[in-house]
Amino acid sequence: MIPPLIWACIAALAQTACGDYVSTNYQEYNDGALGHRPHLEFHSSSEYAPLLQVNIWDQDAISETGSHIFIKHDGNDSSPLSSPLILDAHDLSAVYMNRTFKNVFGTRVQENFGKKYLTFWEGEKGDGIGDGYGLAYDDTYRLVYKIWAQNIKVHSDLHEFAFTGNGTALVTGVNAINAHASDFLDKGWITPPRFEVLDSIFQEIDLETNEVLFDWRALDHINPMDSYEPMGRGWDAYHMNSIQKVREGHTSPGDL
Repeated sequence: MIPPLIWACIAALAQTACGDYVSTNYQEYNDGALGHRPHLEFHSSSEYAPLLQVNIWDQDAISETGSHIFIKHDGNDSSPLSSPLILDAHDLSAVYMNRTFKNVFGTRVQENFGKKYLTFWEGEKGDGIGDGYGLAYDDTYRLVYKIWAQNIKVHSDLHEFAFTGNGTALVTGVNAINAHASDFLDKGWITPPRFEVLDSIFQEIDLETNEVLFDWRALDHINPMDSYEPMGRGWDAYHMNSIQKVREGHTSPGDL
């Protein structure tokens, strides 16, 4: 005869080891009753997927055209590793994840010459600035392109990795520059004679060769003294977040 305590343990394990599960209990989720970072584990893989909180779950209302959801997952207490994550929009089950990266950003599908790729940034990040690479995977999840900014102190910032669709990608970068106040100020201003400013950069890179085709640097065009960001060590006077290339004669909100 199996003792009652053993039966209780078996019942608890059976409940937590169930398959795809969607939490709709807002209070229970936020109180931590499902764990600090609730997640699902699998018998067939050592990977784990986030357990999402949904306030309203109506499968009849799910769009037929939006088949998948693309997000980044920041890991859980047992692992610091992040993952690009693809979820099935119909039941929020995990379709793809890869936890070999320390940080990821901007998971999405982009096209190059009409072919679709899974793309995202990966690398080190801190205080809103990253040092990493833009990665592109084909429809078999094979890494095809690894792109980064050239001729700066970091590889590529996390804020943008955008395909143009014509064989190139746009990336952002940050370069710490020791600047001279006399280059930017009129006489009479009170400021340190030398200061460090983070120059915001974007480049257009050839996907096949990683060659820089175009290079733009904020410090060459915009006086940092016009920034509203308070001056300090590692002064982030520009902080470029997004770039987009459009055809001549076309405009889009937020274009540079």
